[in-house]
Amino acid sequence: MKLWVRVALLAAGLATIASGAVGVAAALRQADALRAGLDERGTTLARGLAVRGRDALAAGDRARVAALLDVWEEDGVVEAAFLDAAGAVVAARAFPGAAGGAEAPFACTYPVNVPAEGAGAGAGAGAGAGAGAGAGGGAAADGFDRTIGLARVMVSTAGLEEETARVVRTTAGVVGLVGALGVVLSFGLARLVTGPLERLAAAARRVADGDLGARVGRTGGPEVATLGASFDDMVRAVKERDAALRAQYAALLRLEETKEALTRMIVHDLKNPLGSMLSGLDLLDRARMGEEDREVHEAVQARARALMGMIGDLLDARRLEEGKMPVRAETLEPARVARAVARDMALEARERKTEIRVEAEGEAEGARVVADAGLLRRVLENLISNALRFHPGSGEAVRVVLRGAPEKVTVVVQDRGPGIPAAEREKVFEMFVRGGEDGGARRGAGVGLAFCRLAMTAMGGGIQVADGEGEGAALELWLPRVGDA
Repeated sequence: MKLWVRVALLAAGLATIASGAVGVAAALRQADALRAGLDERGTTLARGLAVRGRDALAAGDRARVAALLDVWEEDGVVEAAFLDAAGAVVAARAFPGAAGGAEAPFACTYPVNVPAEGAGAGAGAGAGAGAGAGAGGGAAADGFDRTIGLARVMVSTAGLEEETARVVRTTAGVVGLVGALGVVLSFGLARLVTGPLERLAAAARRVADGDLGARVGRTGGPEVATLGASFDDMVRAVKERDAALRAQYAALLRLEETKEALTRMIVHDLKNPLGSMLSGLDLLDRARMGEEDREVHEAVQARARALMGMIGDLLDARRLEEGKMPVRAETLEPARVARAVARDMALEARERKTEIRVEAEGEAEGARVVADAGLLRRVLENLISNALRFHPGSGEAVRVVLRGAPEKVTVVVQDRGPGIPAAEREKVFEMFVRGGEDGGARRGAGVGLAFCRLAMTAMGGGIQVADGEGEGAALELWLPRVGDA
C-alpha cells in the first residue's frame, strides 16, 4: 500500500473517531437534558397534585381523594396516586390513553405536608380551607413541617425515547457526513503532502540505478521544497564528481596503456639485443687487454648485467601482477639464504668500499618459513644492491638483520644513506615510480621495489619501509613462520 493511501486512511480514521466521540458526547448531553426536563415536569405535576389533595388526605376522606384524581388529568401522565404516611396507596388512577413507552414510566413524588398544630381542625375545615390551600399551597409549603403522605405521578417516557432516537439519528448522520468529508479531505491532503515525497523517492531510485539526470524540483510545502532542492544539488554534485572520476579513470587507462607499451618495448625490443651484447662481452679476450681496457670492459659488463636484471624484474613483476608466474613453495631458512646472497655480493660491496653483515638475532637463527627460494633470493639481492648504491663508502657496513617471532621471521636491510622521505615510503613500491634526488643520486628506474612487493605478496609475506628520515633507509620484509623440524 502506498504511503499517501496509508496517510489518508490514518487521517480519515482519526477524523471519524474524533467526530464520533464528539457526537456521542453531544447525544449523552442531550439525553441528560431530556431526562432532567422530564424529572422537572413530573415533580411540578406531583407538587400541584399534593397541594390539591392535601385537605382531603388530611381528613382521611378517600372518596374525595378518588374524586380529585377522577377530574385531574395532564398530558403524558400514565398514572397518578396518593399514598399515606406508611406508603400505602390511598387512591390511584391509571390513564390508559397515555403510552408508557418501551421503558418504565418515570416516577416523580412530592410530599403532602400539613401544619404541626391544628391538624385536626384543618380536617373539618372543608372545602374552604381546601380552596385556600389550592390557591396558595405552593407558596405556603415552606411553613409545613409534618408529612401525611405522598402524591405520585408516573410520567410517560415515550417522548424521551423518541427524542433520544432522533438525537441518535442526527448524531449518526453528522458522524457519517464528517467521516465522509474526512475521507475525501484526507485523501486529497495526503496526496498533496506525500506526492512530492513520492517524486523524491522515485528520483532517488533513478539515481541509484545510474540515472544522474533525475531531478525533483521545488514542489510541495517549504520543507519538502527545500529537501527537493537539496536532493537536486546533491545529484548535480555527484554528476560532476562522476564526470571528474571518469576523466581520471580515462587518464589512468591511458597511463596504464603507456606502461604496457613501455614494458613490451623493454622486454621484447631490448632484451634480445642486450643478451647479444652480453654474449659478445663474455667472448672478448681479456688477456689481450690493457689494465684500462679491462676496467672499461668490466664496467660495461656490470652495467649490462644490471640492465638485464632490471628487464627480468620488470617482466616477472608483470607476470606476478597477472598471476601468471608460478611460485614454488618450499621450507627454507631465511638466515641461510641471506648469508648466501651476502657472499655472492661481497665483491660488489668491496668495490664500493664497504661490506655486508648478516646478523640473526634470537630465534631467527634456524627459523624456517615457506617461500620460493629463487624469488626470496632476488628480493634480497634487490634490497642489498639498493643499500650498497646509497651506502656511504666508509663507515658502518650494510646490515642484514633477521629477527624471529612466534608468527613470522623479519629481515631488515639497513644502510646509512640519505634515507627515504616519509611522503615517498609507499610510492617507492609502485611500478615506474622513482624516489626524489638527494646529493644527485636517483633511486633507480622504479622497477626493483615494485617487483619486491609483488614477490613478497605472492609468497604470503610483505615488505615496507621502516626507517626515520635522515637516518638511512631500512626496508623490512617478513614471511610467516612454520614449525621447526
